[in-house]
This record gives sequence, structure tokens and C-alpha cells, in this order.
Amino acid sequence: DPGRLVRRTQAAAPAERSDLGARLAALTPRHAGACPACGERTGRALYRAERKTYLECPSCGLVRMACFSARPDPYTDKSYFFEEYKAQYGKTYIEDIPSIRRSMARRLGIIESLLPAGFNAESVLDVGCAYGACVAEAQARGWNAIGTDVSAEAVAYVKENLGIPAFVGDFSAPGSEGMYPRKLAALTMWYVIEHFDGLGRVLRRAGSLLEPGGILAFSTPSMAGVSARRNIADFLEKSPDDHFTVWDPAAAPAILKRFGFKVQRIVVTGHHPERYRGIPDDPRSIRYRTMMAVSHVLGRGDTFECYAVYEGRKTGTPDTSGLETA
Repeated sequence: DPGRLVRRTQAAAPAERSDLGARLAALTPRHAGACPACGERTGRALYRAERKTYLECPSCGLVRMACFSARPDPYTDKSYFFEEYKAQYGKTYIEDIPSIRRSMARRLGIIESLLPAGFNAESVLDVGCAYGACVAEAQARGWNAIGTDVSAEAVAYVKENLGIPAFVGDFSAPGSEGMYPRKLAALTMWYVIEHFDGLGRVLRRAGSLLEPGGILAFSTPSMAGVSARRNIADFLEKSPDDHFTVWDPAAAPAILKRFGFKVQRIVVTGHHPERYRGIPDDPRSIRYRTMMAVSHVLGRGDTFECYAVYEGRKTGTPDTSGLETA
């Protein structure tokens, strides 16, 4: 009975029409087709799970996450910097600012040492400024510091409590170039670069804002650290679902060269001897101290910092010198 079949089908169908093309597009995981740094269309799967897959680019070595949907950005939520941060570190972000500023002092010292002699620009843009640890330290050192973040609450704190210019913005958003100051001496992203879906656009924008000779500095989790080497599946499974890329310090020079940057220094950080099998979590232990020294020598920290000078687009062999640990 064709009529009955049509009526039964209509009754079973959703009340509202849906777009089949949009539905099919939603089934295509992001970054599955091309590397966001070099455009390579293939990738070697390092880890597969129901919600995400990690692919290593055979051309540039960048590891990218292919996913069907990214979880909402937690950094726009005030609770991330307070309840969640305290649960992980024992104090809120604001309570931790003094120790963060000590790290920023070291990082800014490295940037200052890498700037060319006679460099006149003294401005720094901190992308993902949070509650202002970097811009506060930069201002104290005499820099013209500006912050930007996706969190409106964090930006308001920087402006109202620290008296430092800051504004709300997504650095990776297309067509937002006019929001950002130019002719910068430095552009920093501390544990931020991995959150950007459009990495290529971010690096091109960073270059467009820096003066020639200016420094791009960022920190990020490391694929070369003990956690990734010990158990790659566990490391990638625990990698936050809003980390779209995972970097290897050895691959960073070639990746950044594509966008006109020359790596000057890589500092390996986040050393955890206790994550090696058989090593007690006791800094007084001889085995702990021995493995700490080994981790520094081999660069097996779980995070790293990268400092690169903007030279504009040019060809040549990437400079991988300057590898150090901290």
C-alpha cells in the first residue's frame, strides 16, 4: 500500500527539516584533511579514539587532532582560573601570580637578550594574557605591554586592577587583523598556541604584527617529553580536547621557518623524574636526582618554550641550535 507507506514515513520523520549537506559536513572531522602548518594532505595516525584522532604530519612533523566536535573553550569561563585551577595547583590563578611572574621574568629576560642591538620597539602583545602575569612583569621591566584574551573577566581584571591596556579577542578569528597593534618587539603566547584551530593563520598574523627582528615566544606541551615517550596513547588520550596541535621541539624550527621565523632558542621545561618507571616521587632520592639530571641532558621535559626571530619569508636550513633545558 504506497499511500500507507508514505503516511507512516511522514509520521516517523522529524517535525523540522534538517540540512543533509550540513549533517554530512558535521561528520567530517576537523584537520583530517590537511596539516594546519604546511598543508600536507596525509598523516600517520598516532592514536585513535571515538571522539578524536591524532595525526602526525609526514612533511613537517606537527601532530594535529582530528575531531568531530571540540569541547567549549573553558578559558572564557571564570571557574577555569579559580575552582579548576585551584583543584590542579592548590591555589587560584590570581593567588599563583607571584610565582608565575617569576617565570615571566626569566622568559622576558631571554626575549630581551635576543632582540637586535639598537632595537627601538619596546612593545609586547601577550596573547592569552589571562589575569595579567606576563603584562604586569613586562610593564615592571619598562615595556609597553598590551594583553588580549578570550575571557572578558580576565581582561577586565587586567585593565581595572593592574591598569594595563587589554582587550577581548580571539587571535585566530578570520578578518580581525585590525584589532591588534603592529610594529611589536615581541609577541608572546604562554600555553596558548595549542588551542588555536587555525594555526597557519595565527603564525601569519604574528609575523604581520612584529617588527623585523622582533621575537615570537611561546610555550606548549611537548611530544618529546617523558609522558609521551612512556605511553603515547595515554598521553594523547589525556591531552585536552581543545588542544588542536601537539608540538615536538625538534620539529618547531622547520615549521616556523615556513612563516618567516628563525628559531633562536628552545628551552625544555616541565621535568618530572617521578614519571619514569621505578623512580620515587621524592626529590631527596638519589634515583630521583639522577633521573632529573638525565631528563635535563636529554630534553625529556613535558613542556618547552620556543623563541624565534621574525625575518620574513626566506629559504635556508632551519637553525636548530640553542637547545637548552630548564
